Amino acid sequence: MTETDREHISIREMLEKNGMDLSDSVYSDSAMADFVVPASGTWKLKKESLEDSEYSRIIQYRKTKKAHSERCGAEDLEKRMDAISEEMHRMLEEGGSREQPAFIALGKQKKSLRKERKAILEKASGEACLSLFGKELPDGVLHSCCFNESLWAFGLDEILDARNIMETSEYALMADRPWFTVNLESLRKPFAGEEKVGVEGGPCLFGTDELHFSFTMKDGSIRQFDYNTRQEILPDREFLQGTSMELFDFMEEECGNIAAASLDCPKRSITVDEYEMLKYILLVAKYLDARAVVTIPDFSYDKTFVSMFSGLDPGVYEGFHEAFRRECLRMSDLMIDTTKKLALQYGVDDYVILHSRNEELLDIFYEKREPFCADKYANRFLTSRNGLRDALLDYICMPAFPYYLFGIREIVEVNRIDEFYSIHKCKKIHHSAINLNMLLFPEKTCRNGKTSGFFAKMEDKEFVEFV
Repeated sequence: MTETDREHISIREMLEKNGMDLSDSVYSDSAMADFVVPASGTWKLKKESLEDSEYSRIIQYRKTKKAHSERCGAEDLEKRMDAISEEMHRMLEEGGSREQPAFIALGKQKKSLRKERKAILEKASGEACLSLFGKELPDGVLHSCCFNESLWAFGLDEILDARNIMETSEYALMADRPWFTVNLESLRKPFAGEEKVGVEGGPCLFGTDELHFSFTMKDGSIRQFDYNTRQEILPDREFLQGTSMELFDFMEEECGNIAAASLDCPKRSITVDEYEMLKYILLVAKYLDARAVVTIPDFSYDKTFVSMFSGLDPGVYEGFHEAFRRECLRMSDLMIDTTKKLALQYGVDDYVILHSRNEELLDIFYEKREPFCADKYANRFLTSRNGLRDALLDYICMPAFPYYLFGIREIVEVNRIDEFYSIHKCKKIHHSAINLNMLLFPEKTCRNGKTSGFFAKMEDKEFVEFV
């Protein structure tokens, strides 16, 4: 089993292992393509106390539960916990330590309030069932898919049912898979058209096996690495296994022994998954009448490259860096052109594309993100490799760009489900400045039957052929 296999699991397999009848899911159609999701978290089926699977019943149950919890003081407890969080945040901003007694005492107080609130919510759930169904656990239950107690799966029609759009062919293209979100009620606020919304998202430039680095050592030997996995490509076993040397370790140990460096990029077009992501961003923006930001992260790729390879001999580094920038810009151009064609095809006018050559937008991005990056809390998310700090902050802050650029606080992030953690970090460091909602999709299983195309070998990927 490869490292990639261990990191992902088929949704069909996950549902079957957890005892869900596939006839109750998107897989009731045996011809439905399979999808893969990260296996690194805790996936399980949740059983809501509901009589049927109609969305209106979910809303009715949750509204009743909320009313019971508010009456019992859960909302007041949440406000008190928020106040404590703000005080802890202020203490750190002013140079305080997490080890100081006052900070520890606040943490214990918040933990106690959280425990009290949890008990109230559990009681409220039971009371909601009793008032709606006359019993605490009704016979009929709704199966839902939940990831790490926070990321829930819904059908697209459950999210978009406020307007009758499912009959249009363009949105039918999005309805062939489950969609994941953290808080459906929060997500439905922008979908109800109550205020101006920003939509953000964008694909990575290179997946696994799409960009290779080759280093000629002073002793004449050649070492090769895959950019995405950072693993060495060995002749006797696949580089996806995760048992070979990691690129950062290689550079730390062998940087002075490298006589020449080159790269090879067999990727000549964008993948079908990348194409679909660009399409989804624009379609969601169109549906919401939202301002869209498509982010092409070539500027972050360049920072990562510099952090890894700036220690090379200048004669080796300069040509190597120029070749890397050339491939990044080539791929960036493909994604920019594809975005423009899709926007024209679907009639989306209100969008911008953030990339390295749009210096005006990039300057705004760096200026507006700075106060949030200076937050000591943000440092919890950053690597110990100092050179990568700025590139990681780019990724963490990208979902907030509609706020930086337009002042829009209500944001919907459209992205791969694998990006859940980085989006969650964005929510954390921006506190209450934005309301960041997630609309995340799993990618279809590729030709190898095990992974998405992003993590597959080149022969298992599917690329878009442009005419």
